[in-house]
Amino acid sequence: MRLAAPYALPNGNTEPEYRLGKVALWTMPPHDLAIAREYWENIRENVLADRISPRYFWSISDNRKFHVRPKASKASDTTANPNGGRAQKYCYWFNAGYIREIVENEI
Repeated sequence: MRLAAPYALPNGNTEPEYRLGKVALWTMPPHDLAIAREYWENIRENVLADRISPRYFWSISDNRKFHVRPKASKASDTTANPNGGRAQKYCYWFNAGYIREIVENEI
């Protein structure tokens, strides 16, 4: 499903302009919320145990709807962690397949 597409304006402007083709409200189903909670607990437990590394977090290959990725573009870009040390920055992601499933089946 394509939500937005570029088009040429009548005045000849070729800069792409995007228009939203469809809007929908979505709420995560209870089953997926339970998985999201498990995901959050995994991250929390590992951070509190000072295991702040991708090898301890869910990865995209785990196929669990969510994963963790490095946020920083450089390994030297760190932030303070709750254990008094420094850690690389990470961010939370929805797996692309999960987003595709939502768009195709729910919206």
